[in-house]
Amino acid sequence: MERKLIFVALGVLIVGAGSLLMWWMMNSAEPADKSKTKPVKKVLVQKAVPTAINLTIDLTGRLLAREKIEVFSEVTGKMLETGKPFKEGVVFSKGEALLQLDNRESKLALVSERSNFLNLLTQVLPDLKLDFPYRFGVWETFAARIDPMQALPELPEVKELKERNFLSGRNLFSRYYTIKSQEVRLAKFTLTAPFGGVVSLSQVNPGTLVRSGQKLGEYINPGDFELEAAINVNEAAFVKPGDTVALTSADLAGQWTGQVIRIGKSIDPATQTLKIFVGVQDESLKEGLYLNAVVQVGQAEQAIDLPRNLLTEDQQLFVVDDTLLALQPVEVVHFYKDRMVVRGVRSGTVLLNELISGAYHGMRVQSPFSSEAPKSSKPASKKEG
Repeated sequence: MERKLIFVALGVLIVGAGSLLMWWMMNSAEPADKSKTKPVKKVLVQKAVPTAINLTIDLTGRLLAREKIEVFSEVTGKMLETGKPFKEGVVFSKGEALLQLDNRESKLALVSERSNFLNLLTQVLPDLKLDFPYRFGVWETFAARIDPMQALPELPEVKELKERNFLSGRNLFSRYYTIKSQEVRLAKFTLTAPFGGVVSLSQVNPGTLVRSGQKLGEYINPGDFELEAAINVNEAAFVKPGDTVALTSADLAGQWTGQVIRIGKSIDPATQTLKIFVGVQDESLKEGLYLNAVVQVGQAEQAIDLPRNLLTEDQQLFVVDDTLLALQPVEVVHFYKDRMVVRGVRSGTVLLNELISGAYHGMRVQSPFSSEAPKSSKPASKKEG
């Protein structure tokens, strides 16, 4: 019994001692410094320096040859060997033969037709001498100029109706123009270069039977190109034909200068863009090459260039007024890539230069220009002596 009382007494003493210790510790602790507050966020800023800024529009497109033809045959015949092969990369001068088809059969048939025409005219001459003696010399000279191996000379001019009817009644005109049509067709057996250029595609070889309407290849001017690109509808309003364009390539060293030559009028419903074409001339460029284009579209006075993500949805920027954030409306002049050009900011205004999550008007911040910002001090140098 006595032992039990002793244990109870010891327990009471321990609890009492613990309570006294806690009371002492609570009363002896220093009161909290109520002046301490949540730390102020440090922010990146910049001072506005409005100036004149060149406005540009960035485009990307693929080069296409401005002078490009698809070569088709209008006649049927076997392709012959020529001085130059019609192969990709082969260069031709203007007027030089690109392709030659076998024309012997058509040529001989045409010689026969010319001979028949000369025979017809010879039969008509005696009647002309009787009915139109003053015109006999003209037609006799014309007959003397006819060579069955050469193209027919131009017909003498016929002004008198009676003479015209006389010649028409003997089928002279119809036979003449039938032969001229055959001469035109004969010329189509030889395909000549319409301009100086290079073969970009060949689909035929010598000895092949070429049929009328068959595609034989493609031919381009290798130094004259146009860049086809897409431009936003709102940006197209700033661009006009004749504007200078700076061109660069990610795959080819160098820089080229072009000019806007035309802008499409039809909007692509899928992308809501217009087609724009930039002309550029340079032998080092190749068809199909992708180029980056920068179009100079003017200049904005008293403007600043900033990251695009600093603009709020209601066209405002955060500025730092000593230690507080404030919102300032601005005029957006131009967007490009991930940046923008704005006006309406006074010189010296401290602008927020980073995107802060949860930023709001009146938020406390600290910047190098805040009155509460710590001033940097240099350690005093020791004096010698």
